Amino acid sequence: MKLWLLERTNEVGYDEYDAVVVRARSEVEARSIVQNARYYQGAWASDENVKCTQLTAKGTAEIILGSFNAG
Repeated sequence: MKLWLLERTNEVGYDEYDAVVVRARSEVEARSIVQNARYYQGAWASDENVKCTQLTAKGTAEIILGSFNAG
């Protein structure tokens, strides 16, 4: 399994998720998991609105995701 960071690239409103981390075998599976999840419908269904990046443990110490978009 791999970790995938999926980020919305279109406009995000209040009380919406703008990013999510998913454990999946592939990018296709990661996108499918998010598109079929109850809380991530709508804009998440379009591959054009979502950037998908495989995460690795390599690199410098840094924050990977800090997502705050309260309404």
